[in-house]
Amino acid sequence: MRGYSLIECLCSVAIVALLISGIAITTKRMSAILGGVSDSLEERVAIIKTGATIQAALASLERSHISGLVTTTAGDNPRTPSGAPHPVAGLSGTSRPRSGSTVLSTVEVDPRFRGRIVRSAFSQDTVTIDICGAPMKPTPDQFRSHLVIGLAGPCQITGSANQISANCFQISGRAVAGLIAPSCAPSSLLEYLPVIREFSLHIDRSGELRLISHVGNRILENQPVVRGLRSFSVTPLAVSLYPDVFYRVTVSGSFARSHTFLFASALTREGFWNEVLL
Repeated sequence: MRGYSLIECLCSVAIVALLISGIAITTKRMSAILGGVSDSLEERVAIIKTGATIQAALASLERSHISGLVTTTAGDNPRTPSGAPHPVAGLSGTSRPRSGSTVLSTVEVDPRFRGRIVRSAFSQDTVTIDICGAPMKPTPDQFRSHLVIGLAGPCQITGSANQISANCFQISGRAVAGLIAPSCAPSSLLEYLPVIREFSLHIDRSGELRLISHVGNRILENQPVVRGLRSFSVTPLAVSLYPDVFYRVTVSGSFARSHTFLFASALTREGFWNEVLL
């Protein structure tokens, strides 16, 4: 009886060991499956959130017909439309734009303060403009920078707005290099628009989508938005004679999942000549 009990005990231990081994293998497989599902869901959320963020950036076009306020450049060597280094080119470490991905930049203006420049003067590095006929007058420090459009194209200046009459105000400041132009040409400046904000979106080298706020080349904020990404691209699509009516946005996640969005631009773009000749 004693020998039989020992054999029975050994068999029981073997069966329990097999059950534990089977449970461990099943648990490991289920963990791997759940981990894969979790990673897939996280990647999908990151892609959707990135698409929504890019759509919000493109929505700034609804405030103006002016072309060139939304631009893209390659993350490998980010450049402004003038060929100068892009504001995000000065980032270091993992915050730098990822190679093979796009940098999307937007300059958002407020047409409620749009006015006609009746006088412009240049003195060394200082630009002084008098603006009249704007529906609304800005307070002195309401805007960090201002967009001015002249015969030589657009440029960007910083400075405070000061009212000089019931219908006019004056801004005296310096031209800043950045997304718009490296400097203001000493020629007639005709139209004025304040800049609400300017920022860039890019995927950094660690796979995070970053929002970079800047004024010209001076970075004010470097904010991570969402992680788990590989790249995104933004391609304007023309319809007949109208450019930039749609934007095709493709976002790729870390696990090679990708999704393409099609966003409509609310307003068609116009050249700067259309602005100064209105």
